[in-house]
Amino acid sequence: MNQTLAIALGAVCGMVGAIPSGVLFERALKRGTKDSVSVEAGLASTMASFLFLSAAIYVAHLLMRDYTFSFGCSAVVVFLGFWGIESVKGWKAAQGPASPGGKDE
Repeated sequence: MNQTLAIALGAVCGMVGAIPSGVLFERALKRGTKDSVSVEAGLASTMASFLFLSAAIYVAHLLMRDYTFSFGCSAVVVFLGFWGIESVKGWKAAQGPASPGGKDE
């Protein structure tokens, strides 16, 4: 197995690991659906992401010991990139429609 494949698989695993919490976050951003998002669902999605990513890194360590670091870095970069984008979306949603885009008027 080569390093390019390890990086690609890490990126895929990072994205899949971000999906459970991402779906919950998107549901919370929709107006009028805040009641359907609970703390329990948030904890469950966080644990699902943690367990999936931990298992993926463990399997990568078993199958491609030489490229575990590349796999892990790729997974973390994609996961954090996903959440960077989601945090900007959340910040913009918190500003509300009355905000003129950063201009003080």
